Amino acid sequence: MDSCESNWANPPATWANRGGKLLVVLTALWISYVALLPPATEYEVSVFTSRHVAARGLLYAVLVGSGALLFHSALRRSRLWMVATACALVAYAGYFGLPLTRGYVQYAGYGFDVWVHVGLIDDIANRGTISDLQYPATHLLSVSVSQLTGVEVETTTPLIAFWFKVLLVGGVFVFTRAQSRRPALAILTLLAALPIFYSQNRFTLAPWVFGLTLLPILLYAVHEHAIGNQRRAVSTFALVGGAVVIYHPISALFSFVACAVFLAAVFAGRHVRADISTPATRGVGLVFGGFAGLLGWHLYHRTVDGSIRSTALSLVERQPGGSAQTASTATEVGYTIWQLVYYFLVPNWGVLLLYLGIGGVATVYVAVRYFVQSSKATFYEGHVAVHYPVGGVIGVAFMVFDIHAGGVTRAAQYGILVSIFLVGLALWFAARRRNESKVAGVVCLLVLGLVLGGLVFSVSTGYSDNYHMTHAGSDGYDWHLETKDESVVSYGDSMGGDVYPFSYYGYAETRDRANDDMYVSSLELLAPHLGYHETETVGEWLPEDGYVLLRTEDLVWHEAHPEWRHDDLVRITEDDYDRLHQDRTANRIYTNGEVRIGKTRTP
Repeated sequence: MDSCESNWANPPATWANRGGKLLVVLTALWISYVALLPPATEYEVSVFTSRHVAARGLLYAVLVGSGALLFHSALRRSRLWMVATACALVAYAGYFGLPLTRGYVQYAGYGFDVWVHVGLIDDIANRGTISDLQYPATHLLSVSVSQLTGVEVETTTPLIAFWFKVLLVGGVFVFTRAQSRRPALAILTLLAALPIFYSQNRFTLAPWVFGLTLLPILLYAVHEHAIGNQRRAVSTFALVGGAVVIYHPISALFSFVACAVFLAAVFAGRHVRADISTPATRGVGLVFGGFAGLLGWHLYHRTVDGSIRSTALSLVERQPGGSAQTASTATEVGYTIWQLVYYFLVPNWGVLLLYLGIGGVATVYVAVRYFVQSSKATFYEGHVAVHYPVGGVIGVAFMVFDIHAGGVTRAAQYGILVSIFLVGLALWFAARRRNESKVAGVVCLLVLGLVLGGLVFSVSTGYSDNYHMTHAGSDGYDWHLETKDESVVSYGDSMGGDVYPFSYYGYAETRDRANDDMYVSSLELLAPHLGYHETETVGEWLPEDGYVLLRTEDLVWHEAHPEWRHDDLVRITEDDYDRLHQDRTANRIYTNGEVRIGKTRTP
């Protein structure tokens, strides 16, 4: 029996008991702080970093303390891991609830897909129609939660997002415990699942994140079916498997890939290492074939068909797509490599790179144990490790070709999920050998420190700046949509592909209006400083008369960036707005302190 499991029978230390009690107190203080937060009275650049440093430190202390207690519980037979997990999840409940307590309508900018989802939800709730059948699960779930709780649909967003985080942590734990049969390893993998993954997408209605979150539970059901617990697994698989398919086409694809990897791992284990105990394949082939058939559900939808066509086009014409374009654009700005790494790469993808790096090292170590030290490897280790290169191939394909959006986070989503299990294995390997030498002890502390540091960093950067919708911002745009002449164009600054009208009109009506050539969305065509650096009036700059929408965010969003970048980022100032107020070609028709709307006319 290795050292990590041998300590499993020892009683918990006194300091751990006291630490658990202190952790409960700190958690209560943090959740009380969040509950007592008053609604925001003025625009704030960030939902999280605008909080007092002591409050943020309190959250960090709870999460780091929970992680340390989980690690301690994995080394000794202690039920304190349940206390640590509960404290971490309760702390996350407050963290996810920050937009609600601050009185925000939604954690989203005007160009976020969440407004399209809200429009689809509105069609179901108010019109009784499902306007899009590509991934209706999220929309039906939101309507159900809203009706059961009696709260507005917008309010359900952080509630649903939080519970999917709980499902991710729980799914990782139950799958690891079932397949590895090592309680300590399951607890360490639970620890590895605590950070915030998928950045700002974790706090909003993101069907691809929800579908991916269910994948560990699905693998658990497949494993249980394979080892003979068919009755227990069938209902779970039917529920979760069906949900994964209709949540998003990408999660359906990944489920198919995961089942294929499972089968490959079983066959490889039997032929390469006959001494390894592998699950039976009874019924797994049927599961595999079932997912292949269910993927056909998505092939009839416009978005998937368009994605396939654009991928084929990028292959034929050898055009870069996805994240390759993002990387190309990043190299064209006038910043040094160090500035790009420090201010762009690390804040956006730091935890992603950390987990992929540790996961890669763990994969190599498992390969050595599997092929060289054959008496030490297990089926679970080999099964988890083989997912890593598969995730790498998927990530490279998504980054190079125009397959699924352009973000690096989306491209690496499968790899991130797999890395959670591999980071758990890295903690397990390090903890098991920590007493062999001083170097091994240092390595153990280093791996634990990296994971806990990644946990804190993920929380500190989880909420992106200027990504929240205030009631004033929502009310101002609602007034504009209610009163505007839809034959006249609207101009905005930093609107980012405005899709907010979907939440106002509903999805189906918005599409109908757009198809009738009505201007339902604002165009991002305002010039820096409203064009006053080149012309005397804003009317001379704009291609045609229209509405001009300005928000407080347009004036202050650059404050989230280092001061040395402000000269490059500032587009509109208060002086520009004052000049617009005096502009003979622009009439101010609305203001509520945050949204300012004018209408231009040709002189």
